[in-house]
Parts: sequence; C-alpha cells; structure tokens
Amino acid sequence: MFNKISNYLSEKYNMIGIFALLFLYNFLSQKLYTSSGSIDNVEQWINVTNQMFYGNQDFLFSYGPLYWIVGGTTSSFSLLSYWVSVAFISFVITLFWFIIFINLYKNKSYFYFAITYFLFIGTLNFSASFFLWPILLIIYIDSSDKKLELLSLQNILIISVVIAFFFYIRFFYGLIAFLSFGSYFFIQFFSKEEFKKIIYAFIVFLFSFIVFGLLIFNDYDNILNYLIMNSQLSLGNSVDMTIDVVNSNFTFKLVGLIFILFNIYLLLRNRQLLITINILLLLFFKLGFSRTDHYFAYFVIPVSILALLITFYNGKLNKIIFLLITACLYYLSVNPVYSGATIYNGLDKLKAPIDFEKKYEERMKNVYIDKYRLNQNMLDLIGNATIDVYPYNNEYLFANKLNYLHRPSFQNYMTLTPKLDEMNKQFFESKERPKFILWTSSIVCSTFDCNPFNDFDNKHIMNEDPLTTTVILQNYHIVSTNMANHEQIPMMLLQENNNTQKSDIEILNTQTMTFNTWYDVPKNINGIIKLVPNFKFTIRGHLKNLLFRGNIVKIKYKTIDNRIYEYRLNIINSKSGIWISPLPVEFPLNAEKIQSVMLSLNSDNYFENSFEINWIKIDVPSITIKEPRFSNVLQNNDFYKISEINNCAGSTDIINQETGISTLTNPSIIDIQGWLAKSTNDGELFDNKLITISDEKGNKHFLYTDNTNRQDLVDVFGKSNLLNAGYKALIDTSKFAGGKYILNVSGIDKSNITICKNLHVTLTINNKDDK
Repeated sequence: MFNKISNYLSEKYNMIGIFALLFLYNFLSQKLYTSSGSIDNVEQWINVTNQMFYGNQDFLFSYGPLYWIVGGTTSSFSLLSYWVSVAFISFVITLFWFIIFINLYKNKSYFYFAITYFLFIGTLNFSASFFLWPILLIIYIDSSDKKLELLSLQNILIISVVIAFFFYIRFFYGLIAFLSFGSYFFIQFFSKEEFKKIIYAFIVFLFSFIVFGLLIFNDYDNILNYLIMNSQLSLGNSVDMTIDVVNSNFTFKLVGLIFILFNIYLLLRNRQLLITINILLLLFFKLGFSRTDHYFAYFVIPVSILALLITFYNGKLNKIIFLLITACLYYLSVNPVYSGATIYNGLDKLKAPIDFEKKYEERMKNVYIDKYRLNQNMLDLIGNATIDVYPYNNEYLFANKLNYLHRPSFQNYMTLTPKLDEMNKQFFESKERPKFILWTSSIVCSTFDCNPFNDFDNKHIMNEDPLTTTVILQNYHIVSTNMANHEQIPMMLLQENNNTQKSDIEILNTQTMTFNTWYDVPKNINGIIKLVPNFKFTIRGHLKNLLFRGNIVKIKYKTIDNRIYEYRLNIINSKSGIWISPLPVEFPLNAEKIQSVMLSLNSDNYFENSFEINWIKIDVPSITIKEPRFSNVLQNNDFYKISEINNCAGSTDIINQETGISTLTNPSIIDIQGWLAKSTNDGELFDNKLITISDEKGNKHFLYTDNTNRQDLVDVFGKSNLLNAGYKALIDTSKFAGGKYILNVSGIDKSNITICKNLHVTLTINNKDDK
C-alpha cells in the first residue's frame, strides 16, 4: 500500500516538475515587442484590441476582446497586461507540448513526432497551440488508463468554463474547442445515464459565456452582437474575402484522400472519435481554403497534428495511415495549390542558409563592402601584396579582397601582455612580415576630424601594445593618407622599409615617482620619450588580480600649451614603455610635445604608492611635431578708438586649466577661456573679443581670440545670440619683455575697442631680454 502511494506521489511530482520546466522555458522565451502595427497593411483591428482597458466602446471582431492576451496588439497596454499575456501564452503552449510529450513517452512515437515537427512545425513557440489544445486534451483523456476519472463532472464543468473564455480570445478558438469537446462528450455520454453531464456542461458554458461578456463589455447588448458579428464575418469572408484563384484538381483529390484515410482509421480503430475528427477536418478545410492562401497555417499544420495524434494509439495500421496522410500533406505544402501560391518545404531546414556557389572571398566582400570600401588609388598601391591592418579593423581587407597577412595577435586591445606584444614585434622584424599595413582610426573615431589615436575604454592606441606600434613605425613608412568611403574616416597606408630596424633604447635617467603628482618630461630630446614604470603590487593587489579584477591606472599629459589629455593605461604592458612625448594626435603621425605627466590610481593599496621609473628614448622616424596655434596680434592699433569700462558682462573662467586665477607669475604660455557680451539682457555681442596685455608704461598689445559655443549662457539668460559669447586664446609670453602686465578681456566693435577693467589678471614675466 505504501509503495503504491509513494509511486503515485513520485509520478505526480515528476509530471508537475516537467510541466514547470516547460513553462519556465516558454515564459523566459516570450517577448512581446511594440510592433509596426498596421503600417502598410490593412490590419487596423490590431490597434483596438486593447479597447477593454480604456474608453466606453467595445471591440467586436473575429479577433475577440481578449485577443490582447495572446499578444495580438500593436503594443501591450500596460506592464500588468504585458505579463498577463506572457504568462497566458506560456501556459497554453506549455500545455500543448506537455500533452504531446506525455503521449510520446507513453507510446514511444518519437519517430512520427520527429517527422511532423521537422516537416510542418519547426518551433516550440507554436501559435496553433491556441486552437489545437482541445483535441490534444481529448486524445490524452481518451487514451488514458484513467479515462473515467478524467471525465468526472467536475473536470467537464471546468472545461466548459475554459471554452467560454476562449470564445472571447478569438471566436474560432472557442468554436473549435466547443465543437471538439461537445462532439466527444456527446459520443461518450449519449447512450448512458450520464447524459446529464452534457446538459450540465452546456448550462455552465452558457452561464460562463454570459458572465465573461458582462465582465468584458461596457454595453451588455454586445454579448449577442459579438455572436452576430462573427456569424456575419464568417459569411462575408467565405463569399467576398476570397482571392481570385482556382485550386488544382489534384489538391482536392489529396484533401479527399486525407479524409478517406482518417475515416479508415476511425471506422476500424477508433469510432468514438469519428464525429470529432471529421468536424475538425471540415473546420480546418473551411479555414484553410476559404481564403486559400491560408491553407498551410490552417489546414496542413493542424491536420498534421491530427495525424500525429492517431500514432498515440497502438497498432501498425495507425502508423501506416499517419505516413500516408503526412505524404499527402507534404505534397500540398511543397506544390502550389493554385497558380502563384507560396510553398512551404520543411526539407529546406536542411539547406545551408549560405550561398556556397559564391566563393568565400566574394561572400566576405559582400558582407563589408558597403561600409569598408577603400579609395581606388590606395587599392592600386597595394595591388596583390600582403597587408595587415592596425589596430583591428580587418573588415577593410575582406571588403576589398586584399591579401591579408596578419600578425600573431591581430587586435591591439587583445595584445594584453608583453609576451603577446613581443610575438608581434618579432613578426614585424622578420622576413615574413606583410609589405603593407593599413593603419585605420579606432572604432571611437566617427568623424573626419577625430583623434584617430583615441581608442575605446579611453585608451591611447600607442600604449595598448607598445612594442607592436613602435616596431611598425620603425620598420614602415607612410605612402598614403586617405579617407575611407564611409563617413570619411581617416587612415594611412604604410609600406615596409628596405631594411629592418631593431629597437635601440637609450635610458635617459631614473627617478622615483608617486601617484597623483606631476613630473616634468626630459627636455631637448631628439626622439620619442617613453616612461617605463616599475609598478609594485601590494599583497591586496595580487589578490585582487587573482580573485577579482585589477584597478584603473590613468595617465595625464600636459602639453606645452597647457592642455590636458587623460587616458587609461594597460597596466601589464606599461612595463614595455608608456609613450610620452611627442604624443600622436592626428594622421599622418602629427604629435604634440608634452611638458609634464601624472600617473593616477583609482584606489589605495593596489600598488605601492612610490615606484621607480626609467625615462627612455627611442628613434621613430616620420613623427611630425604639431606646434601650438598661438593667437594672432591685432595690427594697426592706432586705427581704433580705445575706451575702458568697469562693468563688462563676462568672465575669465579658466586660465591654464585652473579657475579663479587673479595672478600669473612667469607662465610660458597663457591658455585662457571665458565669455564676453555687450549685454546679457538684450543678447547683444561685440563684433569680436580680444585679449589686451598692458605693460607698466601703458603700452597695449591686442590679441585675437577664437569663438566658442556657450549653451550655458543661453540657458541662463534665455538669449540665443549668447551661444557665440565664448572665447579662447593661446598666448606665447616669450614674445614679451620681462616685467609686470595687466591682462584684460576686451571687445571690438567696428573701430572701437572696449577694455573691460573688471575682467583682469595681474601678470608677471621674468624674461630678461626684450623680444
């Protein structure tokens, strides 16, 4: 007794577990997106399926007022309705497959299921589940050893309520369920004392249908109108919503043969399903062929499931009939049932989705050519010679069918250690190296004037794989600079030198550094200056690297005109040398001199705060120094009438990267930014803005500024003209004699210069000789 109870509970929990796993899979797979709705089609019904949630009108159509629950909307009405839909869809689809899998396990019909799934279904997200679940449940009940228990009055009444509910999802969902269960119950209970179950079931169905209608519709008359609407739509669809085609005679012969084969099985093996199956066959024929372009979805697929269901009963005849019906259905699916009909060949799943008649090179070209086409002049230079690409965009080489010969670690951001970097270095110093290298901008460079050396994760390309970049620049020379056809992104083509140059490192000096401190870069060095740090991990740092992740180390570069660049470093590759000065900022290898650098760490106790570094020099040809663009001096001062006022609207916001500056002592360069307006109330500006430098004798030097946009002023004062109120200037103080000066912001209007005395900075220059 105990064993029987234990086995029963074990079987029950196994069934629940399987259902739960199937439901979980379906639930997590369902995604209901906002669709394109009725754009470019005539399916405007999809825009009003949510109408039960708003307004006072009711949605009356063949798609029911609850059709939103199966995802039939342009967009879910609310978060709650979305999750209700996902849960309901998942439950019905899970129920469908659960019944299928139970019967497969019980009857070992795996082979026949595989045929049906392969030829006709092909997905677990099976939308036909919403109208096929009734016949599956009937077959499950009919073939079960517990058939009488499953056909209890309680279960029948529950089914009646569910049928009524499905009528309001989509009318034909409810109709198929009603006719399926109705015909089956009629056969089961017609000649028995249990006929009253049919009466009770119908009463409960009718009551449920009315109750659901009262809950759904604003106007209770629409319960009846819903029935009228669907009866009229059914008639209209059959008569006037047809397409002007003629089905082939062979189509009808095959459909007739399918009916005959089903009835042979039903008459010889399963008469209790005779009426039910024939009703469904007639319904599916009507649905599939009234608009004959629906024949695959509403006839072939559901009939293939009916054919599969007969294999759930024992007997060789069942299997033979299944195979014959499946053959007929397959023929209908792969041959047009009317001229111009779409065909559905399940065997196409075995076809590779790639056109292998085209050569591999041609297919790769077609993938990338639209975005990565190269200039023809550059292609002529390359010809059929070997070529690599740096830092990583090999799409250019495939798009243009070039002779790609890549370095061992062919993406700079994945050349993460000195060993990998050294492999690349040896490759480019060998005879096997490619003749050309296409050096492109990084992925973050999206305009023609971007800095091509900026890489993602805010890294500078020269410091990602320093051995690789150095050996390339030492052994290749630029032969072309150009723009790719897409978005005009800068790039340069390099060709190998005749001789191989090995890296020759000269140690300039050694010093001790600490984080978050500025250090001057060695001056008057003819070559590339690099910094080689000897970072020392703390015990905590080693543990973080082993068990978690490393910290962020950044480097700040201060140019000779006091601008700041900040980049993240590759910690491990830093030991191969951090590129310092001159720092490349644009093609072709234009670089800016750096006066000082700072290394910073985002937390304590990762590195020891103090560390030794070596300043080293290497020789790299082709680097061009980009000189600062200093502000021009205003000529012919005598032409202008000069006045001074104390109440200018403006500000000197930033001087040499600092705010709040009132005194400058011996700066080599003055980098000044701010804004100036004639009137913020009226949004009136000067024609131009100047920087005035006055010496102790009253001599004045006027320097032009560049305009900068100041959206912040527009936001504060509400005047659009103030967008152009900003200015910036870069001043070389070496042109001035030693002494004390006053720096003012000034405005120029036609022949008038207005010096703003309230916008001033005291300036001391220690130059001994007049320039």
